[in-house]
Amino acid sequence: MHPQSPLTTNTLDDPLLGPSEAARALRRRLPRIAAASSSVVIESESGNGREAIARRVHDLSRRSRESYFNFDCSCVPEDLLPRELFGHRAGAFTGADEDDPGKLRATSGGTFCLQHIDLLPNSGQGSLLRAIQQKEVIPLGASKAVPIDLRFLATSGRSLDERVDAGAFREDLYYRLIVVLVKIPPLRERPEDISFYLDHYLRRSSRRERRPVPTLREDLRSLLLRHRWPGNLVELHGAVEGLLAFSDRDFLTPHQAPPALLQRLERGAESDNPVREIQLPSELTYKAARELFERQLLQQSWRESGYDRNALADRLGLQMHQLRHLIKRLQIDLRDGRPNDCL
Repeated sequence: MHPQSPLTTNTLDDPLLGPSEAARALRRRLPRIAAASSSVVIESESGNGREAIARRVHDLSRRSRESYFNFDCSCVPEDLLPRELFGHRAGAFTGADEDDPGKLRATSGGTFCLQHIDLLPNSGQGSLLRAIQQKEVIPLGASKAVPIDLRFLATSGRSLDERVDAGAFREDLYYRLIVVLVKIPPLRERPEDISFYLDHYLRRSSRRERRPVPTLREDLRSLLLRHRWPGNLVELHGAVEGLLAFSDRDFLTPHQAPPALLQRLERGAESDNPVREIQLPSELTYKAARELFERQLLQQSWRESGYDRNALADRLGLQMHQLRHLIKRLQIDLRDGRPNDCL
């Protein structure tokens, strides 16, 4: 196994570059987090630099000269998970012609990053917990445990706290991993960063294409800055690439944008319009009107957030405990990932 190449500040999805308070706070915290030996969980939406932050923690740590390995928990079939993580002895199963140390032992001494830990199958959570607790693994076909020396990092696209509440993630593993929690706010909550990365990607991509950095007409820049960027930095970078690919001019307008991108931007602009007048039944008390509005807002936001509670909380600007309180007060049943009779 070859250690992965070091991360640099030129990484496209690096959330540390922006001028927002969230980015500056993360830049201040990261050296202290890296200097410790604690496990770290990094939570953010997709496309927002989780893996970049994990790699930066390793690069700033005392283990920086040792191996770093990204293990994607969502890509390994459930039945192959023990073999991949813990390894096996020769003859442990058909086709096992020689010993395999497994990914954990091969990285021993370094840092092991569990990508998409929220998608780790239940069957693998118990064995991983044991490896973290005991600092040892038992390869398939072996009778004795083998020690490991690792710092564990984990990335998640959803709140692990919410996954625990839903019964999808073991509470004991949760507490082992989440000694330090790093939350990266979505790009839509960092408007200063949207403007910064827009110009950053324009300069970077133009330099690569060996062309002058184009100027964005004000109406196009306004559309770009008002967009919610659900795909975060990855989506923004793709949008800049598309703008440059569709125009060879030095002055970009909305009409030069790729049609699909322009449609997304215009839809986002429409959603920013003032709330239309709501028709309410007559003789409605204030309390009943408020509850009706809250129910309708929750219903619409639940659909638009893709039936994901973490995304719903972000969309409403609520902390998770505030969202739970609202759901309980309105006596609404949210089922992860799908609509139901109440919504």
